Order: sequence, then C-alpha cells, then structure tokens
Amino acid sequence: MTVQRKPPNEDLISAAILLLGLIVIGFLLILIIRVQRGLLGIVLAGLAVFLLVYWLRELRKTVKEEWLAVPVQQQVEWAYDLIDRDSELILVAEVPGPEDQVKVKLEGRVLEIAGGHGFHKRVKLPRNVEKPETTYNYGVLEVRLKKK
Repeated sequence: MTVQRKPPNEDLISAAILLLGLIVIGFLLILIIRVQRGLLGIVLAGLAVFLLVYWLRELRKTVKEEWLAVPVQQQVEWAYDLIDRDSELILVAEVPGPEDQVKVKLEGRVLEIAGGHGFHKRVKLPRNVEKPETTYNYGVLEVRLKKK
C-alpha cells in the first residue's frame, strides 16, 4: 500500500508560475504586435504564446517532480521471530529507536510494541503469558515472556 501526500505549497507555486506566464505572454504579445504589425505579427504572437504555454507546463511538471517531491511511503511487512521455549516465549524484532521511545505493553494475549518515528505494532501471542522482560540493543528488541 502506498500513501502519497500533496505538498502544502504546491498550489502557491502553481499560481506563481501561472502569473509569471501571463506576464510574459502579455509582454511578448505587446512587443511582437508593436514591432511586426499585420498578419505576420499575429502569427508570430500566436507561435510565441504556444511555445510559452508549453514551456510553462514543462516548468510546472519539473517543479512538481524535483522540488516538491514527497517520498512515497511504503508499508513494509514487519517481520519478527516468536520462539516458544519450555517455560517462556521470546519475541525478537527490529524496532526503530531511540531506546527511550521503545515501549512494550502486555494486555492479555496481545503484546503492544511502540518505537520511534511513529512505529506501533501489536502481536497476538499463542499462549497466556506474564511479566515481560525487555532488552533493546542496536535496533533489536528482545522480549522474554514467562508462560502461565
């Protein structure tokens, strides 16, 4: 699933490019018609307007693609290991830090894990457990849960 957000200043930049284009078109029309009167002046003015509109569309597209580019966020499947031992369950997973933002909460058979950058996951456990003991080293969270 991809999520793409519209940058807040995209409308402002589009309006500025349109205003700039209208000013340049007006200036070119006045200049060409004053210098070259008659049918040739009108044809040259039409050609100049056509080319200017084309260049403005290309400029607007380039601004959107290059300067206002918002990275597309992809939701990647989160992988973790759940190891079932005789007296405990061990969950090992990569969780973004920093360490002070990594939190583990046990509610019934659901383990909630929160981390940095808005990371939040829920893991349904296969058994009733109690008292999680956690360690977090270099982005890897280890949760040891005693079986009831």
